[in-house]
Amino acid sequence: MHHKWLKTYYPLSKRHPGEAIMEQVPKTIKQYMKAPMIKKMALMLIAHNSTTSEIVDLRKVFDQYDTENNGYISYSEFKWALMKYENDYSDEDIQEMFKALDFDKNGLVNYTEFLAATLEILGYIDEERLAEAFDRLDWDNSGYISKKNLREILGMNYIAEKVDELIAEADFEQNGKISYEEFLALFRTECNVGMVRTNRSMNDLFTFSKSLTIAETSLIGSSNCSSASSEFSSASPLFYNYELLNSY
Repeated sequence: MHHKWLKTYYPLSKRHPGEAIMEQVPKTIKQYMKAPMIKKMALMLIAHNSTTSEIVDLRKVFDQYDTENNGYISYSEFKWALMKYENDYSDEDIQEMFKALDFDKNGLVNYTEFLAATLEILGYIDEERLAEAFDRLDWDNSGYISKKNLREILGMNYIAEKVDELIAEADFEQNGKISYEEFLALFRTECNVGMVRTNRSMNDLFTFSKSLTIAETSLIGSSNCSSASSEFSSASPLFYNYELLNSY
């Protein structure tokens, strides 16, 4: 039995997310702007590999911003949505926030980019998700995120000095690489490596499913850890090399 209505696509209604979460979005984006680039890269990975059920509220928020329903947020859409809930931002503030969201610098914000910047609204990121992100960045399974790892991910044309600075942002022990404990410290309120404990073996490499789509993306976390401001929002990110990250 074949009913025509079973084959017809009807768009889902855009249920409005709570005003509380809408009001938190600009505050969270401002925190994201100040985060080290390593943390932003990890959040992009977590967002890319999350499931719809985990971030249903953020999907609703994205839909409220994406008024043209084309899967992207333009600057005008972003400004309109932002001013609707918070009208004391200057044009410069709004431009800076949009610039921080637009990770690939194409003038539009896609779902994964938006998700990466707002995930922390939902609370602490589960450590298993953080471990998965760390393992993707530590693609040679050395137990550290090294300059070699970042050069491969960002592209060999990425300026070497910038790679050094990326490492330095999270290299609390100042040994030229980022350990798992240092990585975790970026996502916790206590930015003190000594406060971070884990019994996870650094040799355990999580296997990611290659079949997950962006529509199935993301679980989250929270971090009020004040981090040094990253200077790389204007750098031309040859990142994001998903093929490389998904091959390990």
